[in-house]
Amino acid sequence: MKIEINTKWELIKAIFITTLVSIIFSNILVYIFETLYSPPLASSDIIGTTLISGIASLLASSIIFYQNFLVSKTKADMENVNRRLLNAQKKLRKQANTDSLTGLFNRRSYFLSMKKEISRYERQQRPFSLLLMDIDHFKKVNDSFGHSRGDVVLQKLAKILQETAREQDIVARTGGEEFSILLPEAKKEEAKVMAERIRETVSKSEMGSQEIEIQITISIGVAEILPGEDVDAIYNRADLALYRAKAKGRNCVELD
Repeated sequence: MKIEINTKWELIKAIFITTLVSIIFSNILVYIFETLYSPPLASSDIIGTTLISGIASLLASSIIFYQNFLVSKTKADMENVNRRLLNAQKKLRKQANTDSLTGLFNRRSYFLSMKKEISRYERQQRPFSLLLMDIDHFKKVNDSFGHSRGDVVLQKLAKILQETAREQDIVARTGGEEFSILLPEAKKEEAKVMAERIRETVSKSEMGSQEIEIQITISIGVAEILPGEDVDAIYNRADLALYRAKAKGRNCVELD
C-alpha cells in the first residue's frame, strides 16, 4: 500500500507518542507493583519487569494504532474513490444530455423533456408551446467566414436564447443551425411574444468578433400542444410553421 509522505510522518509521530505513553504507563505500573510487593524486588527484576512491560505495551499499542490507521486510511481512500465516481457519472450524464459546442440541451434530452411535458399536460391539462428556429442563410456564414466563425455565431445565439428564456424554459440545439425552446404553461400567443423578442434581439446583435462583424437573422415557427398529440406531432407542426416563415422571406415568426 502506497502511503503519502505527510501520512508517513503522521504515522511516525503517532507511534512515537504511543511508545512514550506506553513506557510511562509501564513504569507507573512497576512502581505501584514494587510499592505493594513484599519483599521488595531486586533491581534486576525491576529492570526486567519494566522492559518486558514496556515492550508488551508498545507492541499492543502499536498494533492497535496501526489497525486504526489502516481503517481510517481505507475509509478516506473509499470516500475519494466514491467522489471520483460521482464526478465521472455527472460528467458522463452532462455529456449525454448537452450539446458540446453550445452547452444547451441536445436533441435527445430535449425530446425526453417534451415527453415529460406531454405527460404532465395529459394529467393536469396545462398547456405548453414550442419555438423552432433556424439561422437564415447560415451556410453563407460558414462559406464567407469559415466554420470556426460559424461556431462562434452558434455559441452567441445560444447565449441570447438562454438569456431571453424564462427560468422554467428548456433551450436546446436540435440540429446544425436549428434551435428549439420548450415553454411550459405557455399558450401560443405568449410563445409568439417571446419569439418576436428573440428574433428582434438576434437581428440587432453583433454575432462576430472585434475583427469581423457578422449580422444574422432567424426564422421561427411556433406550435402549442393539442389533445392526443405525441412528441413528433407537435414538433412537426412547429417545423411546418418554421417552413412557412422561411417561405415568407425569413426573419419572421409564424404560428401553427
